[in-house]
Amino acid sequence: MKSQTIHKTGNLKFFCAVVTEAPVDELIGLYKAAGWWNDLPSERENLPLLVKNSFCFVSVRTEEGRLIGMGRAISDGASDAYLQDIFIEKPYRKMGIGSRIVKMLTAHCRKRGISWIALIANPGTTDFYRELGFEVMPEYVPMILSVKPDN
Repeated sequence: MKSQTIHKTGNLKFFCAVVTEAPVDELIGLYKAAGWWNDLPSERENLPLLVKNSFCFVSVRTEEGRLIGMGRAISDGASDAYLQDIFIEKPYRKMGIGSRIVKMLTAHCRKRGISWIALIANPGTTDFYRELGFEVMPEYVPMILSVKPDN
C-alpha cells in the first residue's frame, strides 16, 4: 500500500488507499456489482495487472476491512490521464466516498505534472463530475473498438 487516508462520514469510517495490489475475488465482486464483469478466465488473470499497471489505483475499505469502492487513473505519466472504473457499492453512495476517490486520483495526476484529465461519465453522473470540476467536452464523442477474444 502506497498511502492511506482515513475519512468519516456519519457513523461510517472508511479508508482510502492508493494500492498496487488488491485481492482478485474482492475486485470481481465490485466489478460484478457495477455490471462491468465479463466472466472469462483471462479477465480474472488480468485483474492483478489491471491494479498494478494503473497509473493510480484507489481502493476504499470500511473499518472492518470490506472493499466497498475503487477507482483508477490510466496514463502515460507525461501528458494525459483518464479516470475509469470509479465505483461505490450502492449502500455507501451519497456519502462523499466517490468524491474522495476522484480527488485522490486527480491529485495523484496533478502532483506528477499531468494537467489534462478526462473520463467517460456513465449516464446520470454528469452533475457529480461537474461538481468536481469536470466539464462536458462539446463536439467530442466517446468511441470503443470491441475486440472479440480468439477462440
